[in-house]
Amino acid sequence: MGRLLSPLYAKVSPKGEKQLNKEDWKLIQRIKDQVQNLPDLDLAPPNCYIIIESDGCMEGWGGVCKWKLDEHGPKNSERICAYASGKFFPLKSTIDAEIHAAMNSLEIFKIHYLDKPSLTLRTDCQAIISFFNKISNHKPSRIRWVGFTDYITGLGIPVKFEHIKGEDNKLADSLLLRALWAV
Repeated sequence: MGRLLSPLYAKVSPKGEKQLNKEDWKLIQRIKDQVQNLPDLDLAPPNCYIIIESDGCMEGWGGVCKWKLDEHGPKNSERICAYASGKFFPLKSTIDAEIHAAMNSLEIFKIHYLDKPSLTLRTDCQAIISFFNKISNHKPSRIRWVGFTDYITGLGIPVKFEHIKGEDNKLADSLLLRALWAV
């Protein structure tokens, strides 16, 4: 998916060529087709484990809420129960976009995890993973990290952070582009 989307990233960058050519429109149609063929949603059972995957860029964000029967179940047993996307106004820096994508996803999918003992947040932003792996040793110094830490601790349940490779974050990435290219 990342290779499929790469020509369009230049189109949404501040200095990129804004004019869409015939190939761009074909690519957009392929993306729309993939988004239209998203898998059916499965209602999460009461005692399941929740996983949230998020992705962000300067212009917008995408998030997916998944469930599996137990925390240590295989990845192929995960089922999608919700997804969402949106745009940022004003534009955000790369790290701020990833942080806000995670917070927006957590906020929108709150109904799915508030009664759970814990959840996993997956992101392709290594800075978020590194920050939370070191948080016990360091105090956050930048406003972005203070706000994010406050949000996570304010959830009231433990959040496990996992890194997800960009190429494995296809659905959140597709939703992000859906928000950006909504016509």
